[in-house]
Amino acid sequence: MKLCAAMACAAVAFAAGARAETVNSSHWGFSATFPCQSEISTQPVTTEQGNIAMTSYACHEGGRRYLIAFADFPAGSITKETAESGYDAAVNSVASAAGGTIRAAVVYPLGDISGRDVVVDMASKKKAIHARIFYLGDRQFQVMFLGPAGEENGKVCLDFLNSFTAVK
Repeated sequence: MKLCAAMACAAVAFAAGARAETVNSSHWGFSATFPCQSEISTQPVTTEQGNIAMTSYACHEGGRRYLIAFADFPAGSITKETAESGYDAAVNSVASAAGGTIRAAVVYPLGDISGRDVVVDMASKKKAIHARIFYLGDRQFQVMFLGPAGEENGKVCLDFLNSFTAVK
């Protein structure tokens, strides 16, 4: 799924202010606590299923980026089989878009969803990405931290990643 690369690139592209906030949106179907004030943006993305809108909440603080990007695929297009191949493509796209290498990629549960947790090393920039990817119905979420190598499993990063929940 080509959307994955565009969403992964968004982790590098977006920045915002500096005040912690909780985003709780039944409209978008998630809740998460950012360590800094986030901004929302939407942009069109071309995928195998056609053009779709990718929406992102992102903030930047002290050389660290925190991002939740999500997009809706056409109704009924995400099945168990397409989700599995989509997870593989998303994990590879996160690494490819960042010019990095995958250190770890494991199945990660979110309720009854089996998402993915991936850590990517960006050696040339001495940075790392820690991302979690989930399909909730026909919506794909990518929850990401991008920052200095060594902080991808630190408290602030894990607090952000662990704060992400699905809401109705």
